[in-house]
Amino acid sequence: MLTEGKEVIVWLSDGGVRLFLGLERPSEERSRWVFIGKVADAGLTEIGLWLIIERIEERETGIEGKVKTTWSVSPQTCLIRIDFILTAQVFNTYPKEAIRFKENPLVGLIPGVPPVLSNAVPA
Repeated sequence: MLTEGKEVIVWLSDGGVRLFLGLERPSEERSRWVFIGKVADAGLTEIGLWLIIERIEERETGIEGKVKTTWSVSPQTCLIRIDFILTAQVFNTYPKEAIRFKENPLVGLIPGVPPVLSNAVPA
């Protein structure tokens, strides 16, 4: 899935990005970080993801996650250590809507009955 040329949004740990960018950590301030770019020709390896980074966004924590700062790197092709990556989103083309996570309340739940997440039947 993380093959060459795929457009991706990769969410990384605060500590990992601060190491990557060479930033000192403020005493209590934490951020959410998103790397936006394309998977490079080497793709995903045992040690990380080769990424052509278009931009890096430092975001506030919380649901809103507003962009605080935008960063760029040169050269743009970088190996992102696998232990820095929290999650990745793959797109055919970058979405026009805001890049974020949002909470969606579960609807139609019966009290005391867990939600059904799949129609699959256990083997």
